[in-house]
Amino acid sequence: MGHNVRLMAGSARVLAAYRALTPLAHLFALTSGAEILVLPLDDDLHDALHRAYGTGEWRSQAPLLSTGDMAFAAEASREGPLACLETSYFGGSGQQAAIVWQNGEVVLGPSVMKRKDQERRAPSLWPVNAALRTLGVAARDGEDEFQAFGLHFYRSNEAIWSMAARARPST
Repeated sequence: MGHNVRLMAGSARVLAAYRALTPLAHLFALTSGAEILVLPLDDDLHDALHRAYGTGEWRSQAPLLSTGDMAFAAEASREGPLACLETSYFGGSGQQAAIVWQNGEVVLGPSVMKRKDQERRAPSLWPVNAALRTLGVAARDGEDEFQAFGLHFYRSNEAIWSMAARARPST
């Protein structure tokens, strides 16, 4: 079974910049009482971003963001830390990627790790776990930040859209 998500993660206050671009930008809580929310990146949101900030040039590696997307995220991070998280796994291969902005600057990444390299590194060093830790997600005994955050329950953006709790924009 695969895992394939592309999303922005941060507080409701940070993600409000995305919501202001389009009414189609919905925030979700992956676990009950989550303070760090997610915003699935889809074509509609990307189109709204590119209308507002321009497309710019596309990065050649994950996370798949354009220079316009990166500039918008940097500006949004002035309200607090913001991460872009990507997973792309299927049939035992794939990769994960993450980047974190804070105060208008990249503070982590961009970082990409192939599945085959994960076996040689502690889970705490994997890009998504490191990014989530930067956002304040704490792993509990017997799990990592990915699990503590609730990402293991949602294998795709579509699963987040259909199963996760929609967060109130004012939270």
